[in-house]
Amino acid sequence: MKRIIFTIVFLLFNQLLAWSQCNPATLTWLQNIMIAHCDDPCVLEYRTGTLSDGTVLFFPQVDPNCTAVDYPTTYYDCSGEIFCVQGEILPSDMCPLGFNLNNVMPIASPCDEPVECIDPSLIDPNGICPLIYAPVCGCNGVTYDNDCIAQKLGGVTFWTDGPCGSGNTCEPTSLPWLQEMMQAACNDPFSCNDQFFMTTVNGQTVFYNTINMMCADFPTNYYDCDGNVICFTGGLLGGNCTSEFLAGLNNPSSLIGPNCGGACVDSTLINPNVMCPDIYQPVCGCNGVTYGNSCEAINYGGVTSFTPGECQGGVCNANFSFTDSLGVFYFYDSSTSGSPIIDWTWKIADTIILSGQNVTYNAGISPVSFLIPVCLTITTADGCMSSFCSEFAQQSCYLYPSFSYVATGNAYTFSNTSTGLGGPDTYLWNFGDGVVSSLQNPIHIYAAPGSYNVCLTIDGLIQGCSGEMICEVVNVIADGVEPIRQNYQISIQPTILDRNLQVNYTLQQTEKVVVQLFDMSGKVVATLANAQQNVGKQQLTFESTAVLPQGIYVVHIQTPTFQYSQKVVKL
Repeated sequence: MKRIIFTIVFLLFNQLLAWSQCNPATLTWLQNIMIAHCDDPCVLEYRTGTLSDGTVLFFPQVDPNCTAVDYPTTYYDCSGEIFCVQGEILPSDMCPLGFNLNNVMPIASPCDEPVECIDPSLIDPNGICPLIYAPVCGCNGVTYDNDCIAQKLGGVTFWTDGPCGSGNTCEPTSLPWLQEMMQAACNDPFSCNDQFFMTTVNGQTVFYNTINMMCADFPTNYYDCDGNVICFTGGLLGGNCTSEFLAGLNNPSSLIGPNCGGACVDSTLINPNVMCPDIYQPVCGCNGVTYGNSCEAINYGGVTSFTPGECQGGVCNANFSFTDSLGVFYFYDSSTSGSPIIDWTWKIADTIILSGQNVTYNAGISPVSFLIPVCLTITTADGCMSSFCSEFAQQSCYLYPSFSYVATGNAYTFSNTSTGLGGPDTYLWNFGDGVVSSLQNPIHIYAAPGSYNVCLTIDGLIQGCSGEMICEVVNVIADGVEPIRQNYQISIQPTILDRNLQVNYTLQQTEKVVVQLFDMSGKVVATLANAQQNVGKQQLTFESTAVLPQGIYVVHIQTPTFQYSQKVVKL
């Protein structure tokens, strides 16, 4: 009779929970997430909306000035589970096609004003709560047998797991907000949060996250025990931590997670004295065992995770997908199974063995591209095994030399248009007349008309990626240089630079004139003029000929109406 009454109580309690489980004010996990983003300038507010089937979701409204890579929009259901993710370059849980929320409205934020510890409207003396001892410490310092009693009998608005004064309120395992963040990092292989650490700064316990290499603009946040952001470093805003705070981070840090593999059975959870309801609401434990309900799974089996429904064994299919970036390959499990998968073994290139649901392999860059085999073998809790194999192509250098040029008389302006992975980094031009240059975009003056085989050789930043060359025949045609010299009365003296260089010419209209002295590699040695000049005779003088190294130089005159080049020599 006692068990029947308790079962009825349990059913009524579940019904009450169903009525109130999506009230944002009563969702501790949601309140903790919002509090954690109080000082985050990129998260403007949290909102709620419903899908066409009535599913209620919660999500952050992100400042459009913050990149979607670092601040993806994550949609949570009422239980705090991630429903889908939008905004990442490589999303792990893409929102379904046609995803649309109705009745979207903002949620009252705990950041706007202090949250009252006691809300009398929550008190319901007639409320039915389960007779389960899962103690919580109310914000008023009172220990309640479970969170239902804390809310309905005490009117408490927020609490922490465990009895008050237990001394473990800042232990990582007793902080729901921290566990949720670490679990989110496990569930999302593209999460910017890499690992979480715990340390002390001036006697205060501090938690912080490290950032993976894909999220250079994402900040490292420092949290207190309640999940409040104390300060942050890096990211788009550069950080706001004081020098005193950062100096205190020299204390040894302890790695606390995330442990994405996780232990399936935690013996400390087993408590045979707990009276679980005699009702069959089966769940499949991560150990492949079917339990009558979640209470039995936790207290009798000690399982740390389970899924609704009975375990369905015997059928499993391995599968995966992958992406790559600059030689780093990311493999993502997409296997299906009626029973929980307990092991993932990856075999790459017949010699590399990796474990974990999602793995990363750095194949590097090779001068040539070739195929690498990869296989995934899964093992489920009921003993089913399945393998799936594919292959991927290691990236090559992808160095593609190319160039273009523009001719003005016998003066040729060459522009590098090469592309490549990790480059190009260095350039070597051979103009076909015995002259070379290492400039990226050189200018070359040919002494005489003719056909010249111009070659460009490029090298990349990556070792082994070098020596890619392209050649093209350039035809230099006489274009009436002498008439230009006579028409504009051009005189460049002396041709052997044993004294000051004199450049004379006559303009027929007011225009901008650029006069420069080049060496044979196309490098500008001196600029004699670069300004608007009036109609009439002009005279320029270069007095530093004595300091010029021996060699051949080119004087180049350029205006909107004509161009003229002439070689001079320093012996």
